[in-house]
Amino acid sequence: MSAAEAIVRPITTDEPSVAYQRKGEPIRNAINQLKGLAPAAKAILIEACWLYENGGKQECHASNEHFASVANCHANSASRHLVALDKIGVLKTAFPKGDFRFRTLTPSPELRRAYTTGNTEALNTLLKGSKHPVESPLNIVSKALSTQCLPTTVITTEQKTEETLLLPNSEAELREQLNAATAALAAAKAEIEELVIKAEIERNTTRDVARQLTQETEARMKAEDELVAAKKKANDWAAKKNEEVQALKDQLKKKSEWVAKMCLMADSPLADFSVFEQQFLALKDTRFARADLQHYHEALLSWSKSKGEKRIDWVEAVRGSMRRDLDKGQLVIHTAKGTVVQNAAVAATGSNYSPDKIAAQQTKVYR
Repeated sequence: MSAAEAIVRPITTDEPSVAYQRKGEPIRNAINQLKGLAPAAKAILIEACWLYENGGKQECHASNEHFASVANCHANSASRHLVALDKIGVLKTAFPKGDFRFRTLTPSPELRRAYTTGNTEALNTLLKGSKHPVESPLNIVSKALSTQCLPTTVITTEQKTEETLLLPNSEAELREQLNAATAALAAAKAEIEELVIKAEIERNTTRDVARQLTQETEARMKAEDELVAAKKKANDWAAKKNEEVQALKDQLKKKSEWVAKMCLMADSPLADFSVFEQQFLALKDTRFARADLQHYHEALLSWSKSKGEKRIDWVEAVRGSMRRDLDKGQLVIHTAKGTVVQNAAVAATGSNYSPDKIAAQQTKVYR
């Protein structure tokens, strides 16, 4: 507490409430005879001793608020009075459980002997050397002002640590202190304004960083969405291709598992020209190296369907048809300019005319 606060702070000098006067007549009479204690301190000491002796419990756990209501003062003032009473040795404060919320107050043996026997001389002798205030700082200042002078006076305040208050000797000193306080206030104000400016700059910087982080987060989320969409598209494409591959595999498996039987050409795997071509070329028959396989495949397919003809080996059936045309000199061959019929004389020699010569001889052109 500063010197100004000790002077300005209102300190009550009223007598404590009369609530304790109904309790412990011997205790009250003995403590009231003690010299050197403030009235509020006496009221608190009487209450603590009465609670200690009441009913033979010999213990007191009352709170600061309780003592404040008895002494007609603030709880903080009651706490300071208890500390002072403990220092002068009349009321001991202890915390047996190590918890500052659980406090026990015990009167000293000298105090108990004083209000038990009524002899307070020994206790007054003990109190003469104590520094507990008899008067409040406000009373001391009032007495100094009443003499119309400001002597330098040392005032001991009611606090846990003993604090001294020095009263100024002249108006010049007061003005000097006021100017110093005004300068300190201006410096503090300037420092506060500087801190406010710095805080504003930091707030703007933080806002910019937060905005940048938000933009980066949105961009990252957008990129993640695009990546998810691309992955989904790729997975759909892969699934579709897998289905197509599986369908081809099933088709090839079905064709590879085909068992030769008497059937129409359309009902056999050879109805597919690629399968027919693969199996026919596997025969490696050089006589029909230039034959138009697709022409004979379509011719036999149509003939089987229209006539209802069935065969077991349709590859051999197609080759038989080609063999008959070769013997007649009418083998259909494939050239760069179309499909033509080979000349019978050419078939006998095993060589071929050019397409131009065949056209000149009015050979039949199928396509």
